[in-house]
Amino acid sequence: MGEQNSEEIDIDTDPTPEEEQDAFVNESHRTHKITNDLRQQDMEQRREYAERAYSLTQTWVGFLIVVTLTQMTLTALEIGRLSASEFIAVITTTTATILGFWALVGRGLFRV
Repeated sequence: MGEQNSEEIDIDTDPTPEEEQDAFVNESHRTHKITNDLRQQDMEQRREYAERAYSLTQTWVGFLIVVTLTQMTLTALEIGRLSASEFIAVITTTTATILGFWALVGRGLFRV
């Protein structure tokens, strides 16, 4: 068993038959293994959800940029555009939705 990466659980990939038998017969070893497996699964799910939340945030920022540029272009061309209150409503509701999403994801991923 060499160096241990902070993201990896130290697992013997080539156990002896006695070690393997002990892992399934000994109650404390079995409990420890199940606990480690659950923690590893939890860490993988947290990473996956965090990546998805980050992707959604990037999409949100892109949307805000596109809406703002479109509004500026339509205003300069003096053709159909959102009124000031409609524009503010779009930006505000989108931002509130994303911040609420982040609050839910953060609470789920990093329980205190």
